[in-house]
Amino acid sequence: MPPLPANLLIFATVITAAVALIGRDMLTRVWNEMDYRIDVCRITKGGHIEHLGREREREKEEKKKKKKERKKERKKLRDFLSLTA
Repeated sequence: MPPLPANLLIFATVITAAVALIGRDMLTRVWNEMDYRIDVCRITKGGHIEHLGREREREKEEKKKKKKERKKERKKLRDFLSLTA
């Protein structure tokens, strides 16, 4: 990754140059792919991507569960150490 430009004018020039490299055929392919994906979303009413949200929720719940278990283990260890002291 190239270093960040020193000022906004240079930044704008870099962006303009990068955009100029994008050809008409690439834009057409991207447009067609997006059109296809939007159609899939519309037809399935988003059902094909619903699992992503559910997976994220499962990951959050699993993380909470593990955190709670670690907290219990630390408490057990503290209790044990206080008994042996």
